[in-house]
Amino acid sequence: MKSSKVILFSIVIGLLLCIYSCDSTDDIGVTPETLPALFTAWRLSSETYNCGQSNNTNTPSSVIILELIRTYTFKLSENGSTISEGSIRTEGDQISFDPPFFQNALFEQVKFAFNGSDLVLTVTEIDLNNAGQSCSVRRVYKRN
Repeated sequence: MKSSKVILFSIVIGLLLCIYSCDSTDDIGVTPETLPALFTAWRLSSETYNCGQSNNTNTPSSVIILELIRTYTFKLSENGSTISEGSIRTEGDQISFDPPFFQNALFEQVKFAFNGSDLVLTVTEIDLNNAGQSCSVRRVYKRN
């Protein structure tokens, strides 16, 4: 009787450890192998600023290209001229750029998602034209 309780206890502990270690919320990481669609060149197509009650959508007047490279680096260019280069780090649905290129961002991490074949980067920024109000900025990139 005592040995069956020990065996049952061992099985329960083993199952709990397996469930904990196999938790579906564990992120296997964003890599060129797990998410190859992310690592390519993207052209900025629109920016939407949601500041309180107002929404503004802008189409850039210049050609802005964001290259996410398989070596965890990025290159940002405007009209063919490089304006920033550095490294990227991903964690779940967040991406961080070093050095950061969203100048007014409140946080280092930028949320990324796919909308069809478009890449959407969403970041909270300070609106310097509006008394320092925080705004959610949604940038949509199309494959270049």
